[in-house]
Amino acid sequence: MKAKRIINDLIEIYGQDLKLYKKLFSLTEEQREIITEIDDFESDYFDQLEELLVKKDGVMKEIEQVEQKLLPYKAGIIKGLNLSQDEWLKEFLDTDIVTDELKEIINDLVELIKRLQQLDQENQTLINSKKDKLVQEMNQVKKGVKVNKSYNPQVRIHSTYIDDKS
Repeated sequence: MKAKRIINDLIEIYGQDLKLYKKLFSLTEEQREIITEIDDFESDYFDQLEELLVKKDGVMKEIEQVEQKLLPYKAGIIKGLNLSQDEWLKEFLDTDIVTDELKEIINDLVELIKRLQQLDQENQTLINSKKDKLVQEMNQVKKGVKVNKSYNPQVRIHSTYIDDKS
């Protein structure tokens, strides 16, 4: 009876975790769309990105809170079933007490996290390429300013004070 209650609690907690990771994945996809649209470095895009990053941060904090709920279960399962600290989840899923529903939720969660990591890496690569493009454009502007200054030197008029005291 106690094992069934623990499994039900784990299903609920991992289910919450899965929902939050789906939300995080959706926000990361939105981030990708915004990054892809950036071509002229308007502040509107950066405002949208900043807003999105704030939302993602909020979701990650929620994920942390949910995962904190798992810690007592993890400790109890490791101790109760004599599982290794590093591979406890894999070993736990191989036991007979785990239901198919819990296995499915955890497998979906693991797969989603892998996809999220891949998408995040792609976004990072895209951001870096956009940053490199911006740096190149800024260097072109800098060169243009130097050329312009060489053709149009500033005429500096020095003030001269005349003292009529004799």
